Amino acid sequence: MQGLLFLIDAANPADLNLSREMLNYFQQRHQVPIVVCANKQDLPEAQSLEVISAALQLPETIPILPLCSLQKASAIQAIRALIEKIQSERHP
Repeated sequence: MQGLLFLIDAANPADLNLSREMLNYFQQRHQVPIVVCANKQDLPEAQSLEVISAALQLPETIPILPLCSLQKASAIQAIRALIEKIQSERHP
């Protein structure tokens, strides 16, 4: 595994604690680049990136991006961000 796109349902804040536990579990076992994507940003009940970042206790080294999986460009942006992160950590 070269990297991880970690998807969060931004419209379901009840799952943020479980998401934080899952992310922490993964980070303890795998040392790979991670990009967090907050999906469903097109919905009015979606949590902001700041709220999600705080709830997940993300360090500054893990970027969080808005995502609307129904929009192809949004998904491509997330994949590109992960590829760039993998490349930058491989060749600092």
